[in-house]
Amino acid sequence: MQPDLQNGEENPYGFIFDQNSQTTPGTNTAAVGADKTKQYLLFGVFALAILAIAGIAATIFLKPTPPSAPELVRVRAIQNELIRVREIGNKNLGQYDLRKDVDTINLVLQTDTATISGLIRTRGVVTLPGELSQFKNSTYDTSLQNALSNDTHDTVYRDIVDQLAGQYYESVKAAENRAVSRTEQAQLAAVRSNIEITFDFEDPSESTESTERQDTATEPSEPDADTADEPIPSLFN
Repeated sequence: MQPDLQNGEENPYGFIFDQNSQTTPGTNTAAVGADKTKQYLLFGVFALAILAIAGIAATIFLKPTPPSAPELVRVRAIQNELIRVREIGNKNLGQYDLRKDVDTINLVLQTDTATISGLIRTRGVVTLPGELSQFKNSTYDTSLQNALSNDTHDTVYRDIVDQLAGQYYESVKAAENRAVSRTEQAQLAAVRSNIEITFDFEDPSESTESTERQDTATEPSEPDADTADEPIPSLFN
């Protein structure tokens, strides 16, 4: 309620009424602040949800491929079968020279299995027991057992070892061609060289190069009938 004033007289309480007139009716400053805080919180939750979804997607789609070395595992598995067959056949060996050859195989395999196992570990691969026995062949056991009854044990043993040696050699060459580093390639080349020496194998590519060099230096000649068909290389000569 304003006091009665004469014409031209100023109201000494006018400033109070002016302030009241400038205030917007129904405005609540605390409520406005609370709404803004709620908006910020909702925005923060939404942003965190987006980041979480992005992180999960990145984990799924950008997951690194686990290390693998199937060619090296194959080599190691064949080595295991060679060792297993050697242990079985060694119990009933009759020929002295054959026993010496078997001892040579054992020494070479001890070195080469350590090399291959080291290469597998270097790649960060953890092998499963089944992987390292994938070449286990019970037929070899049966053949060696049956050979005892007809006195052909040593011959059968030679054939089995030569067969495994061929698989071993080819698997090492394949692994060498797929080596992931110069160091790995050099170590596999050393294993291949050990096989060539121990099992009397010869790399066909090296043989071809040698033949070509000979052909350029000498006149071609007819093959000798006695040497035209050479036997497959064998450990036991």
